[in-house]
Amino acid sequence: MKEFLRMNFSGAGIETRRRRGLILARQSRRAAIAATIFLQYVFAQPPSRVFVRVDDAQTYTLRGNTPPRARAAEDQGAVTSSFPVQDITLRLKRSAAQQQQLNQLLADQQNPKSPRYHQWLTPEQFGAQFGTSDQDLSKIKSWLQAKGFRDIQTSRSKTSIHMWGNASQVESAFHTTIHLYQASDKLHFANATNPVLPNALQDVVGAISGLNDFHPRPRARLMRRAGSAVPHFTSSISGNHYLAPGDFATIYNLAALYKQGIDGAGQKIAVAGQTDINLTQVATFRSNSGLSANAPTVVLGGTADPGVSADDQLEAYLDVEWAGAVAPNASIIYVNSTDVFTSIEYAIDNNVARVLSITYGLCEEQFGDTTSTEAMFQQANAQGMSVVAASGDAGAADCDGDNNTIPSTATLGLSVDYPASSPEVTGVGGTAFNEGSSASSYWSSTNNSDNSSALSYIPEMVWNDTAAQVELSAGGGGASSCITTDTSGNCTGGFPKPSWQTGNNVPSDGVRDVPDVSLNASISQDQFLVCASDGTVTVNGQLQQEDCTNGFRAADTTVDVVGGTSAGSPSFAGVLALINQAFGAQGNANPRLYSLASTSTDAFHDITTGDNIVPCAAPTAAKPDTGCPAAGGQMGYSAGPGYDLASGIGSLDGEHLVDEWAQGFFLSAATPSSVSVAGGSSATATAQLTFLGGFSGAVTLSCAVSSVLTTTTCSVPGSVSSTNSVTVTLSNSASSRVFPASPGNSWWGIGTLAYALAAFSFLAFALRTQTTVRPRLSIAFGCAAFFGLILLTGCGGGSSSSTTTPPSPVTGTVTLTAASGSTSHSTTLSVTQE
Repeated sequence: MKEFLRMNFSGAGIETRRRRGLILARQSRRAAIAATIFLQYVFAQPPSRVFVRVDDAQTYTLRGNTPPRARAAEDQGAVTSSFPVQDITLRLKRSAAQQQQLNQLLADQQNPKSPRYHQWLTPEQFGAQFGTSDQDLSKIKSWLQAKGFRDIQTSRSKTSIHMWGNASQVESAFHTTIHLYQASDKLHFANATNPVLPNALQDVVGAISGLNDFHPRPRARLMRRAGSAVPHFTSSISGNHYLAPGDFATIYNLAALYKQGIDGAGQKIAVAGQTDINLTQVATFRSNSGLSANAPTVVLGGTADPGVSADDQLEAYLDVEWAGAVAPNASIIYVNSTDVFTSIEYAIDNNVARVLSITYGLCEEQFGDTTSTEAMFQQANAQGMSVVAASGDAGAADCDGDNNTIPSTATLGLSVDYPASSPEVTGVGGTAFNEGSSASSYWSSTNNSDNSSALSYIPEMVWNDTAAQVELSAGGGGASSCITTDTSGNCTGGFPKPSWQTGNNVPSDGVRDVPDVSLNASISQDQFLVCASDGTVTVNGQLQQEDCTNGFRAADTTVDVVGGTSAGSPSFAGVLALINQAFGAQGNANPRLYSLASTSTDAFHDITTGDNIVPCAAPTAAKPDTGCPAAGGQMGYSAGPGYDLASGIGSLDGEHLVDEWAQGFFLSAATPSSVSVAGGSSATATAQLTFLGGFSGAVTLSCAVSSVLTTTTCSVPGSVSSTNSVTVTLSNSASSRVFPASPGNSWWGIGTLAYALAAFSFLAFALRTQTTVRPRLSIAFGCAAFFGLILLTGCGGGSSSSTTTPPSPVTGTVTLTAASGSTSHSTTLSVTQE
């Protein structure tokens, strides 16, 4: 009793009970928060906003819903009434109260002091609080059915309604006609005027998509490089350097993460596309790059398959291959549809992955209404999804880059690319490696087995190949300026400056600035290797030859390489997958990027040289405010210390970025991943526990054996307080010895005992009576043998088996878990119990 009192009333005892109390209090708070959130989303129902009958008696015009690229001068007249219009979507908007609540949620989810920090929603939970009520959805769907639309479906988050129809039904419902437009690239269709809807829907319907096929344009720039008989192309043997995945890992310091097991395992990256792809090409790319086979999953995001689009093939292969190159063990989900923004919506509404890569876009002015897409990106962030997009390839003149033929001089003024300019999206700009005359210091003269040859980080400058390419070719960047327009279509403002966009030299311009980060994008040097064409695609009437028939080379020894900010978006998406593997889903990555940039000295490479300045024509009376000097000249931005509108906060050092992203720990996969344990013996496996971001504290370790392993147990150290290896010891209590078989009758044991006793008696008798041994020996031996055999065979029932059959091996799993507070990481290993 005295010892008990000393323990409980000593300082150590009081501190122990205080800590236990704090832990219980935290657990109770978390349980209460979780219960509140659960009840809120299960029983919540958004208020109804459709109060009157949906009819055409009173209507309003849905402004901003005609594509800017559908020009009157190219109008070829109306289509027939039966012209099919597929994948029409009514995008439903939130009420003012819902938007205010969502803004607060998004802020809380990024605030470590908030109980809602990183408390991500499912699409159903999002819809229960921020979607449209079931009553309103029912009324809208009934109206659409009456108009003749078919296959009407509601999204999981209750934020959109999808349907199929034709031109006649579109005209009946939306009071607009579908026309054909002969653009310079091909014949398009589009609604000639803004849709007109019943007044009853004015507070609910935000936009209508699918009424045109002016899809966003891919950003990738292809360069077919002449080859040589010697298949070396990442080294100076061929005179050029191209990026294989191993080069990217070396230059941006990801290889150290891979060694720790931070390689994307268990993570998913969604890639949005609008063309079919051949997975054989992806497999060839991975094989050439020394990567394990890890085929992407293809998901149809709309109701119509787009088929093979020659214009989009390169973009799709680049995105899929390089997202998987940077996060080699992540699962790549290629979401495909007739329009990339249909794919984006599907990926978000179905929570396909925690990272979404987009390499399509338009300048803000040509994109048109961004309200409905912003609603999608906010939903993505609320669900824990990080969205990444390319910042464009026309320098500070993004609208000029949206022309089918890219000009050498900008005429449309300063502009930035959307969706990279969205506050919910991380915009990735472009750099170029600046080896100077010291290429041999950064590249080996021979290739490694994975076709890489980079030796270290290579200094970077802002990508600008405009002079070399004689067309606008530079990393997109600048200030958001055109997400709202007046009734005449004139720009009236950009996205407001997000609260998190602060730091050294971030402009005090009151608007969102891009890019956020930058990665290699040059199309004149050090381009990205791809395996794209499968030999079946025709471009401008010419059949394209197949890539990668001899390593990365085609039959004529040429290689296809790619530049542009399209390469940076999937690559940075891969980096975010590594961060998610270490720390869990992050949602909008921008708040942490800017916070870390203000404190870290080695997570980013500050790009201080180069610019995205491009030639520009003098302003005109029709467009007087272009940002170009009155007499013409140049416009754009130069790099400098800290943040700049040419490179953002710079490129990255992968290892330091992940290590400093947050305080936490990471548990690598166990080695070996498969273990056999014989009966009566033990075996071990080892995992590496790595502390990140200055994490300090104890991590509790535990292990669990699956139920099929009935004779196997596991043990691990109780806790670890620093980066260390963790050994899992597995023990199999089953005996591996072979026993005589039992015939299944207790007389067998009695017979055996009797036989042994008889033999013992015989020996004793023989030793005691040596004088008359022979007669007595015969009698004693005969009696003992006869009695034992009777008991063994006659009474015991017998058995023909002489040994037991050992049990068959059983395979199960053992799960190793490391936990501290509410954070835990687990890894499993396969165990065969013999």
